[in-house]
Amino acid sequence: SSRKKQRQRGFDTVAGIVECATAENVELLQMSGDPRDQVGLSAADRQRNVHSAFRARFLVRGEVWLVDDVITTGATLRAAARALFLAGAGPIRAVALCSAQR
Repeated sequence: SSRKKQRQRGFDTVAGIVECATAENVELLQMSGDPRDQVGLSAADRQRNVHSAFRARFLVRGEVWLVDDVITTGATLRAAARALFLAGAGPIRAVALCSAQR
């Protein structure tokens, strides 16, 4: 069980990740536009909708991890990664809780 593993390790992995993320102020991006809701849009429309929707709040150096709840077409992650790249970040990695596959 996960509680057994937590006792064996001596810490809660997920809680540790959240604590580190909060301590590092992970809010690197802000919306720079007002994109429409992505629901019902084609992959190409999703890409156009969020292409310039994000901008970095400040210059970013070093590795950045993007965290998303669901990857559908990847358009949002690509747009966010683009904004971070333009702000100087690299490498940029992404992780999502689930993927919506058709």
